[in-house]
Amino acid sequence: MRTVSVPNDKGRSSMSKASGALRLPQHTCLRSRRITLAALAVAALAVTAGSAGTIAAAATQTKFFKTTYTVNTTNGELLVDTPATVGFTITNSSSSTQPFGSAEVTLSNLPASALSNIKAGTQGWTASSLTSSPATILVENTSGTAIAPGGSLTFSAEVTAPAAGSVSISTVVKQSNNFNGSGNDFIDLNGSTDGTIQVEPVTLVFTAQPNTALQQSANGTYYAFCPPVAVEAYYSSTSGSSVPVDGVAVTLSYDPADGNPGLYWTGSGATKGASSVTMTTGSTGSTGVAVFGSGSAPSACTGFAATALGAGYQLLATSPAAGTAGVASNSFAVVTDLTTCANSSTCTSSTITSKANGTQGQATMSCGSSSGCTLATSFGLDQALSCDSAITSSGATPDEYYVDSAQAGPGSVTLTFTKKFVDQIPNNGTPLLPVCASAGSDFIGYSATPGSPTTSTEGLLYSCTDPTYEQLLQSQSAPPLTLCVSSYSKSGFQGGEQVVIESNELGDPMHMI
Repeated sequence: MRTVSVPNDKGRSSMSKASGALRLPQHTCLRSRRITLAALAVAALAVTAGSAGTIAAAATQTKFFKTTYTVNTTNGELLVDTPATVGFTITNSSSSTQPFGSAEVTLSNLPASALSNIKAGTQGWTASSLTSSPATILVENTSGTAIAPGGSLTFSAEVTAPAAGSVSISTVVKQSNNFNGSGNDFIDLNGSTDGTIQVEPVTLVFTAQPNTALQQSANGTYYAFCPPVAVEAYYSSTSGSSVPVDGVAVTLSYDPADGNPGLYWTGSGATKGASSVTMTTGSTGSTGVAVFGSGSAPSACTGFAATALGAGYQLLATSPAAGTAGVASNSFAVVTDLTTCANSSTCTSSTITSKANGTQGQATMSCGSSSGCTLATSFGLDQALSCDSAITSSGATPDEYYVDSAQAGPGSVTLTFTKKFVDQIPNNGTPLLPVCASAGSDFIGYSATPGSPTTSTEGLLYSCTDPTYEQLLQSQSAPPLTLCVSSYSKSGFQGGEQVVIESNELGDPMHMI
């Protein structure tokens, strides 16, 4: 039997006449197989890729940690310029699939210099500070002892914050032992930050103010502030309470804005003669207080003394823990004479003489204080009064007489002028001798033009018997501080003249010419 076939390379089918069977070309079948195999390969790749992606995602999502910290201070806050220990714990989650081998903890808003005394608490680990800012602590596994799931790493550092504010803590944990590589980070269960530490500024306050007057040193003997000046350091906690702070360095000096009273240190703990001294709060046993000196009796007190006559001085307390702001004390004067007297007695100062013009002054006061009275008097405080020019000519040299008492009480001041000085004053007849005065509050006086009342704290004084003055007193429902001249007289002192000034209150500091 003869067989007829069609060539395969023309793409037509062939049929055996004997069998009548249809035969497909070989290359067509091969292509079909290739297409089928290719489709299977793609499907296999899809399965493989899907499996690998699922495994990778699962591995990343099961590496977790959490950071906690403690601050060894009251209320867990830091104080400016005050070292405090901060302890850290990094815990590997029990659901993690891998151990971790290194970590970095960053404290925002702090320079690298804020960290010291860094210690690793877990054996086989080291902890150190990076030199770059913000402050960062690097902890590394150096012995192959990685932190397994469920385990914890501990370390600590001493932190000294240079300024007030807040410090946020953030942590990066890696699987590698040397904090290298990418894609091996753990996920922080705390989120972007592990917490915030508040840094509170310290507030300074004088708990023992300087005396309102201090006797000028003389002949190498120094009269110290007595009792000694004391300054407390405290901070306001988040609960609103005031918390005293020990261990704070406080420096006491003079306030440059008010001049140098010639401060001289007579106590211990600093170079003798220093004009500024640093003490530490709590060092004397008083919580949060720095005491600048010692003693309670004027003759036995040590600490700061002053050598320069003057009024309106202030001390200045500063501390790095309080930032740039200092706190000023009450004002005080350095005077020539301090006279004390007991309650219910008359206190009379010493008679002192002006070095500028020879004027003499003496004050007398009735003491009504149960603690006694101290009467401070002086010339040479260099206080210029607005009414100076009303009583002196260009050739006169005025020198104000100062009188003050920390305790209230009525009294008088006697000023005795030399003839040489009186001759330089216009209208210097004894009944006309003018007195210019200044006080710590308003008083009834008048300006350079007689009969023109003023309400200022400075002015020329009326005679106590002047009808105008009496009318002014009667017009006051509650008379303020009163100052008037009660008597004029000739004086045997160098042929000069004497005036006596009366006041209902010598508790205000007064200057008189």
